[in-house]
Amino acid sequence: MKLEQVKHEFSKLTTSVVSDALDSLGIKDRVTGFSVRSSNNTLIGFAYTVKYDLLDEDKGFQNAGNYIDNVSQGEIILIDNAARDWCTTWGGILTRVSTLRKIGGAVVYGAVRDIEEIESSNLPVYSSHVFMASGKNRVKKVAEKCCVKMGDVLVSHGDLVFGDKNGILFIPKDKIEEVCKRARCIEETEKKIIEAIELGMGLSEARSRFNYARPWDS
Repeated sequence: MKLEQVKHEFSKLTTSVVSDALDSLGIKDRVTGFSVRSSNNTLIGFAYTVKYDLLDEDKGFQNAGNYIDNVSQGEIILIDNAARDWCTTWGGILTRVSTLRKIGGAVVYGAVRDIEEIESSNLPVYSSHVFMASGKNRVKKVAEKCCVKMGDVLVSHGDLVFGDKNGILFIPKDKIEEVCKRARCIEETEKKIIEAIELGMGLSEARSRFNYARPWDS
């Protein structure tokens, strides 16, 4: 699926129904411990992955954030800083550049700073921590377009990132269409169940009638 089609389809869904679709396929690509830092909590886009590690003491300053020049419009930047809460890999400058370049947002497994600028930008940014100390002279970028760890989940470059008020999840690139199809079935089934209950049907009967356990098989 191309990005515009993905956005069109997933904008009609919630992470709740998509999570159920992932469950049905045995995929556990959801993370806990991340909070949205901006007023916009909607993430829909393909992952651009970046990995950081500790900087050797004898090495000088690195322009580790310059990777952003390689990120395409609409992509979601995923930064694996190994949950480090004592230095940041995202702040005001990257937020501004991302806004100007129409990047889709960022998810940081670690700390971000310049929260006031992030909040006012409308750029969806999630992180596991907030702190004020820069990552300059503390960490270095070691890879781009690689496999990264977001919490307990391994995410590949190009996987789909989907986030809303309920949280964030990741969909393997080769499972996007099937997950979307199942999520639509789940949502449609839940609507039918609610409509039936509003007309007086019991919950047990409604769930049975509309195959609540496996709606994608209906």
